[in-house]
Amino acid sequence: MESDMTTMLIFLILCGGATIILSGMSYGMIGSGSDANAHRKERRRRIKKWRKRRMKAKKERMASYVLRSNNLIASGNPGEAKKMLSNGMKYYSGKVIKAISPYASADAGLLTFALRTLANEIEASQPGSRALREELERITEGALSKSTEKIQKPTAR
Repeated sequence: MESDMTTMLIFLILCGGATIILSGMSYGMIGSGSDANAHRKERRRRIKKWRKRRMKAKKERMASYVLRSNNLIASGNPGEAKKMLSNGMKYYSGKVIKAISPYASADAGLLTFALRTLANEIEASQPGSRALREELERITEGALSKSTEKIQKPTAR
C-alpha cells in the first residue's frame, strides 16, 4: 500500500498534479493552525481572567494603614493602632528602599533631593498629609523613622 502511494505521488508530480496535492496539504495545515489559534485565544482568556481576579484580590487586600489604625483607636485599641502605623511605615519604607537599592554612592545627594521633592509634592497634593506627618512625628518622636531593615550599601560607581 505504501509503495502504491509513493508511485501515485511520483506520477502526480511528473504530471503536474503536485500543485493540487501541495495546496491540499496547506489547507490541512491551516486547519491545525486554527486549533492553535483557538488554543492561544483560550489561553489569553484564562490569563486575562486570572489577572482580573488577582487585581481584585489585591484591591481588597490593600486598605489604608491610617484608616485601619483610626478604626482601632475608635474601638479602644491604641496599642494595636500604633502597631498598624508601624507596619505601614515598614511597608512603604521597604518598598522605597527596594526600588532604589542598590544606588551609586555619587548619586546619594540626588537621591535624597528626589525623595524630598516627592514628599513635598505629595504633601502639596494631599491636603491632610502634612498635618498627619507632623502629628506622627510628635507622637512617635522619630521612633518609627529609625529604619530597622538593613539597607544595601551603595555601589562604588
